[in-house]
Amino acid sequence: ERIGQIPGVSAVSEANLIPLGGDSLLRSFHPAGRTDIPGTRPSTYSVGPSFFRTLGIQVLQGREFDRTHRAGTQPVAIVNETFARTYFPNQDVIGQRVQTEDEADAEVIGLVRDHRIGTIGEAPQSVIYYPFAQRPRTLIVHARSTSPDGLVPAVQRAIDEIVATVPVSVQTLRSATSLEMNMRRLGTMLMGAMGAVGLLLAM
Repeated sequence: ERIGQIPGVSAVSEANLIPLGGDSLLRSFHPAGRTDIPGTRPSTYSVGPSFFRTLGIQVLQGREFDRTHRAGTQPVAIVNETFARTYFPNQDVIGQRVQTEDEADAEVIGLVRDHRIGTIGEAPQSVIYYPFAQRPRTLIVHARSTSPDGLVPAVQRAIDEIVATVPVSVQTLRSATSLEMNMRRLGTMLMGAMGAVGLLLAM
């Protein structure tokens, strides 16, 4: 809430992942009540209200989580396109029930577009999102701004005003995903160099 009040912030949410930041959590899954289907392993994440709007991920059907989806309420979930095609082909995924490991089954309330999570070149993968308040994990706050670099000091001050003793890292999404980007650039440079050497040898 404090970060959302900073001038220039248009959206803010919490999650336990940074897309392209090397985050991945796999858990055993099956459609609720379908024990005849062998357990599979889609990625599962906890995200807060407005997470998809904050990161610019399109909601195709249903809705995002809101503040009513908290501990003690009916478990709900949001899935991506690949998940819907894999586990509920030719069906409306909204209203279906899913279950991970031995936890209570959750009702699917939203469908979102596929997007890259682990690496830029990854194949589309099945993903289940749960409300952060129902399944809290490591806290990562995402804020959307037209000037992200200039927002970093203001976010750091807002956090320090609440609790200055907790170590917190504040960085832009571009900086947080720099390892993935650098690896891609290095690979491109190596391929270019090998191509140049091959051309020289051919000449």
